[in-house]
Amino acid sequence: MTQTLDNNMTIGEAINGKLRRAKIVGFLFWLAFAATMFIPREGRVFFISMIPFAGFGGTILYIFFFIKCPRCGAPLGQAGATSGSLFSKKTKLNFCPNCGVNLNEPS
Repeated sequence: MTQTLDNNMTIGEAINGKLRRAKIVGFLFWLAFAATMFIPREGRVFFISMIPFAGFGGTILYIFFFIKCPRCGAPLGQAGATSGSLFSKKTKLNFCPNCGVNLNEPS
């Protein structure tokens, strides 16, 4: 069943799915980092707040460097992450800025 869904998916839908998951994971890491402000600061507890901070940074690096155009391999994450809201299903990115492939074509 999932095999037929993947074959009917467009390039843009696949990229949007990766971006949406990365944005949600990054937001959860950011919330966890913000929640560490309420942990009492005794001894080495400060380093616990670095774990969600590193997770958030890793999510940003994933978006910038690992979400790529399937045709030319150019990174699309930054262009896609800046358009649309956190939980939106579609970004405003319709084509690859590098090679011009239409992202609404089937993959």
